[in-house]
Amino acid sequence: WVSKYRSLEELPQGARVGTSSLRRLSQIKKKRKDLEILPLRGNVDTRLRKWKEGQFDGIILAEAGLKRLGIKLNYFRLSLEDMIPAVGQGALGIEVREDNQLVKKLLKSIHSKTTEICIKAERAFLKTLRGGCQVPLGAYAFINNKKLIITGFISDLNAERFYKLTEEGDLKNPEYLGETLAKNLLKTGGEEILKELYRE
Repeated sequence: WVSKYRSLEELPQGARVGTSSLRRLSQIKKKRKDLEILPLRGNVDTRLRKWKEGQFDGIILAEAGLKRLGIKLNYFRLSLEDMIPAVGQGALGIEVREDNQLVKKLLKSIHSKTTEICIKAERAFLKTLRGGCQVPLGAYAFINNKKLIITGFISDLNAERFYKLTEEGDLKNPEYLGETLAKNLLKTGGEEILKELYRE
């Protein structure tokens, strides 16, 4: 969150927020319907320039992108309560040829089993919801006290129907937990949202 205001709550009435993500847009609207949410296009430098020029009171950028580009900037992290990330956000996957044992061995030393478990749950969630770029949805999984916890949401474009649930379960079957969360969201009202969005 790049702004002189530390959080969405601190923004004045009718403030302008820049994002081109439907996932972020719906979560902002759920929290603050009074805000004016405007499209934010261009590379990271262009987006930051638009903010500095005063076109926006705040913009939302991925922290991973800022770090990867080595951009030094004062910014604030939005809480998971404010902003559930995209499925797999921040995880890095590396493809390797099946027969390349040397590279497989090297990659094994940096492989994170925790990340693997969490991403399996998140991807199963996305697959079950048949999610695409035109559907505002997100999920975040983490491990706490040897339990896998995943929170996810689905919303219509105006956040008038916004459904958010959390599931908790065993580490041994992360895909099942992700599917369960998605199916429960579909029953809660997500199925209707998907039908409408894909019909449009």
